[in-house]
Amino acid sequence: MTNSQTAKEIMASNLKKYLERHRKTQTDLAKDLNIPEMTVSNWMKAKTYPRIDKVQLMADYFGITRAELTEEPSEFSPGGAQHDSELIQFLAHHWGVDPQPPLLWNTRIANPENYFIFKANDTMLPTIPEGAEVLIQKQDSYESGQIVAISFFEDILLCRYWEGNDGNIIIKPENPKYSPLPTYKSDPALVFIGRAIEYKVKL
Repeated sequence: MTNSQTAKEIMASNLKKYLERHRKTQTDLAKDLNIPEMTVSNWMKAKTYPRIDKVQLMADYFGITRAELTEEPSEFSPGGAQHDSELIQFLAHHWGVDPQPPLLWNTRIANPENYFIFKANDTMLPTIPEGAEVLIQKQDSYESGQIVAISFFEDILLCRYWEGNDGNIIIKPENPKYSPLPTYKSDPALVFIGRAIEYKVKL
């Protein structure tokens, strides 16, 4: 079973548990959160996985943390996501990230294998336009305020990285329609792909 399918099944199991605990149905959940019932049904059947903003929405609805929806209680412990080349290559293939950036960037590219090109979504508007090609540099550590590319289960997005105390971090999109996501470095659901170096917009 793939990690992706395992995550879907864990989410489905936890959703059922918290719905029962709160004496709610999936119809109630869909109606209260203004989510199509078919979408909720697919989550409950482990067919699809909710976007990161929907995970936070449901966590707030149940009065729990995101981890209590995304992780098995017996296995939830800070483990740390590894930044290894096989995972990066998988993400590059799965998400269409170009692992061979062209030589038309201002940044001097000495080791092309450490760079990727990602087409920006709308999470960093207005700083980075949606659809812009963003040059991502693979690295192992980050500083507060940097723009980073992350993977959270089935989402890849750009956001600001802010580091707090005791390993706590905040992943903060600049688009006001997205909420900041408090988490921690060792969240096993969170994978750092790299830091945004520069971007280009095709005319």
